[in-house]
Amino acid sequence: MKMKDEQKQQEEHKLEHDVAKQLVQLRKTLGISQKELAEKLNTKQSAISRIEKGEQNISIGLLEKIAAALGVEVNVSLNFTQPPVQSPSSQQQPGGTVNQVGGMNKNNVY
Repeated sequence: MKMKDEQKQQEEHKLEHDVAKQLVQLRKTLGISQKELAEKLNTKQSAISRIEKGEQNISIGLLEKIAAALGVEVNVSLNFTQPPVQSPSSQQQPGGTVNQVGGMNKNNVY
């Protein structure tokens, strides 16, 4: 029973652990210590350690700051785990176009 609980917890926190693992790999590849990274971010080495162990949930904003300190960029991808089901009202009308935010187009579909 305890093993199932641990496995469930690992699955729930997989993304945090994957990000933490990437941060460790990047930092080590660049030859930067946790202390040096912490100094660049104006924080403590222990905070970097917690992040790298996946023990601290970090915001996207903090992830961007860490990435900037390491000289890399953040890329986020959201993917369907199964084919999406569209409701009739969400389907695009024939001849309509999807517009960029802030732009205007006479073919907009509302």
